[in-house]
Amino acid sequence: MKAHWVTEVMETEEGWGVRVDLLGNRRLKYGNCGGETNLTRGRRPERGWRGLSLRDKPFWILYRPFQVFCPRCGLRVEKVSWARIWERVIQLIALLSKKLFFKEVAQYFVL
Repeated sequence: MKAHWVTEVMETEEGWGVRVDLLGNRRLKYGNCGGETNLTRGRRPERGWRGLSLRDKPFWILYRPFQVFCPRCGLRVEKVSWARIWERVIQLIALLSKKLFFKEVAQYFVL
């Protein structure tokens, strides 16, 4: 999440959540072709992406994505890195592998 930052952390009985927002005046990626732009046309309503569970509770990322204008594709929703579930899993494994022994990380995801 290089272009975004966590603005609020929420913990409830049902689970965990973080609200994220754009960090500064970063260039945003298009949803389809992956190009970058600063041209935005407002924001979409807030939506949630289910992440990996934390302490056996569901984890959610909440964000209001921007509408961006692509010269080739037209008006699209910005591409966010956490929208693809396997990308988040791979990022988590990479982070844990830096902090723990690889065998411990493998046991966590196998069991």
